[in-house]
This record gives sequence, structure tokens and C-alpha cells, in this order.
Amino acid sequence: MPDSPVGPPLFEHLAGAVRAVAAAGDAEPVPQVLEIAMRPFEAVGGLVLLLTEHGGLRLEAHVAVPDDVLERFLTLGIASGVPVTDAVRFGRPVWIETLADRDARYPMIGRQRAGSVSSASVPIVVRDQIVGSIGIALGHERRFSPEERAFLEAIADLCALSLEGSRTREATRYAEEKSRWAVATLADQFRLVGVERERVADEARRRQVGSIVDAMTEGVAVATAVDEPGADRKFVIEYANPAAAAVLGTDRAALMGSSVGDLFPGTPLLGALHSVFDGREPSQVIVVATPGGRIDFTITRSDDGVVLLLREMG
Repeated sequence: MPDSPVGPPLFEHLAGAVRAVAAAGDAEPVPQVLEIAMRPFEAVGGLVLLLTEHGGLRLEAHVAVPDDVLERFLTLGIASGVPVTDAVRFGRPVWIETLADRDARYPMIGRQRAGSVSSASVPIVVRDQIVGSIGIALGHERRFSPEERAFLEAIADLCALSLEGSRTREATRYAEEKSRWAVATLADQFRLVGVERERVADEARRRQVGSIVDAMTEGVAVATAVDEPGADRKFVIEYANPAAAAVLGTDRAALMGSSVGDLFPGTPLLGALHSVFDGREPSQVIVVATPGGRIDFTITRSDDGVVLLLREMG
């Protein structure tokens, strides 16, 4: 059984899902979020089911599900005995990783044409209430790593945030908190959200995305490149989350508007920023020695500057 690859694409997919929810406005982003959830796994199909007021499950969204299979999921009882309904029934994810596991737990899937081999089904939960589930199916065996499981749970929380957006504000805040908790497990590479917070037009959605970055345990800062006539280019900090301020030993207000070069004079950090911003390197990892200890910087480019991921190394 192949190991699960873990790398930047996983976090970029999650950032894409956040963007889809953040920019949706009045549109329904769940189908797009589902499609994004399938990409890292090369899934052959995916669906989202929601509980009805009568206790059944109805199909909310689907991607690449054959018509004959789709018919079986238009309406389902909660005790139908398939992974996506069991995720709702028992309130926990159902991970099927091998053919033997599938046949032992769900033999009916193997008897169906185009039956999946491995699959992941995760409940969608809002305010301690299970409202549905999201499921993806793979045509091969696959081990789901802890990071991938956290990714899919975060996707389910983003679905919850979207589905509950038209209900009470309290429910939306709760879903946001659950999403923040799940995304925090991926914080060490989830840098794209820091840039996206400034691209979101809708102010309420911007706060939702921004709160995810603010809650990260890893430091995230965004610096804009500023070119002035007759002067060297500067990289001015326009955003830093609380963890970044803590790593730098200051408060967020003091960082806003500061030049990275002034904060770290005489270090190779400024040269690394120029190299990434100018496109000579797609990203750079550099360690800078400070009086308080060493700081590990991971640098990537944004539209008008750079994103810095900060980690205190002691």
C-alpha cells in the first residue's frame, strides 16, 4: 500500500478551499470545496450528504460520481451501512485504507460495479450537531497520514462554515473555531492563507480567513515590496500574526510598517527576500542569528511582496 505523500501541494489545496469559501459571497462553494478535497488523493469520486428534518440524508453535492452509483445516494437512511452514512451515524470519520479492510467492513461495496477501494468519510459538525458528511472514494489502496486526515477534517469544517453561513452568527463562529483548530495542525506550511486575507472583498469573510491565520501556532508575516526613487527596495511588514510577534519579541502594533531590513540589519535575510521576490528562487529557507536566539525563516512570494514563516529555533 503506498505511503501518503506529504508536501506543499496539500497545504496549497487547503488554501484554495479557504479561498473558495472566503470569496463565495451568496454563491454555494461546497461543490468547489469538494472538488479541491479530492485533488491530493486522485479520488475517483466525491459527495456531500446533509441530514434532512426527517432524519434521512440527501445529496448536497457530488463530483465525478457515475450516474448509476449516484442514484443510490440521492436519498439514504442514516443506517444504510455505507461509510458516508456511518460517519453521520456514529459521529466520527471512517477511514478505509485497504481492500481487505473494505471487504471486511463493507462487503457490499466490493459487489458493486465501480466500487471504491479506499475511502475517507468525515462528519460535518456545527455546534456539536452532526449535519451531514463529506466522502471521497479512491480506486486504489491508500494510507491516510495524520496530516491528510487533518486536511479532510478541515475541509469538512469549511463545508460546515459555508453551509451554516446563512443561519445564526453564533453557529458560524463555532464552525470557524473548529476550522481554526483543524488548520492549526498544518500551520507550518499553510502560508498562503496569510496572503489571501488581503484579497477577500467581503469583510465578514475576511475576518473568518484572518482569524485562522491569527490562531496559528507558527509565525506568519506578510511584507510588501516598496520601491522608492533613489533608494533601495524595502520590504515593509503589513501583517503579522501573534505568533510572529512572539518570535520577534515584540507586539504586532510595533511590527506594522517596519522594514525587514531595519529589523535584521547586517544579515543575509534581505538578500533572500530580494532573491525570492525577483523570481530567482521560488522559495528560500534561511536561519538568522539574533540576540534572543536563532530564527528560521521560510520565504515565498506573494503578488506584491513576500510571505515569511517564522520559527524560533532557540
